[in-house]
Amino acid sequence: MKEDARPWLAEAEENLLTAKLLYENDRFKDASFYFQQVAEKALKAVQIEKLSRFDRVHDLVSLAQSIHAPREIVGFCADLTEYYVDTRYPVTKTVTENDVKDLLEKCEGVLEWAKSNLK
Repeated sequence: MKEDARPWLAEAEENLLTAKLLYENDRFKDASFYFQQVAEKALKAVQIEKLSRFDRVHDLVSLAQSIHAPREIVGFCADLTEYYVDTRYPVTKTVTENDVKDLLEKCEGVLEWAKSNLK
């Protein structure tokens, strides 16, 4: 793995721990934001590995497509992306426990895929 990608992957893993703590304490809106961040940082680590750069965007679909992620990962990214904006402002949709369970699985899927591309 390129040295520049390491901090991005480490941050993704740290964000996953934070998200899980928030989730376990019924902070669903905050957890969903961090689940999006896990995927974003993991994808940017892969961009650094494959492209020697990362895009300064928060659209996970765009990031995933830039590194030719498989369709399933791009689909996970589509679902996670909306939580970057929707959870940062006071007037947002309600995030349920079921929503967060689904996001946890998807962000872990993105993270595991990213790790497999960073060996």
